[in-house]
Amino acid sequence: KMIQITGDHPQGLALCTRIWLMQSLGEQFGKVSYCKKPPTTGDPNTDVAFVQFENNADAEKAVEALRKGITLSTTWQNVTINIKGDWKPGSHGGGGGGKGGGYKGGSRSWQDDNP
Repeated sequence: KMIQITGDHPQGLALCTRIWLMQSLGEQFGKVSYCKKPPTTGDPNTDVAFVQFENNADAEKAVEALRKGITLSTTWQNVTINIKGDWKPGSHGGGGGGKGGGYKGGSRSWQDDNP
């Protein structure tokens, strides 16, 4: 089940790294098996990241919390960011059959490679 995450911040996810997102969500909800964060656009409406957990129960807990919004913070850079999320559109929260739609923004493009 793929989860789509957005930044509840004027710069979107610009302040958030893939590693930070993966570690923070892993500590709060369970082991993250996949995390993709395309290059930031700086636009909160189009800046997204995708996360998948090893355990579906952990993913369900994460989505429940992300729908309300959670705060990530780091002491080493003194940065705090609020993020929100839900099941990736088209995944229906159902185990990821088929290929994802992917991201096409700017001059770069990529396709989801669901593990």
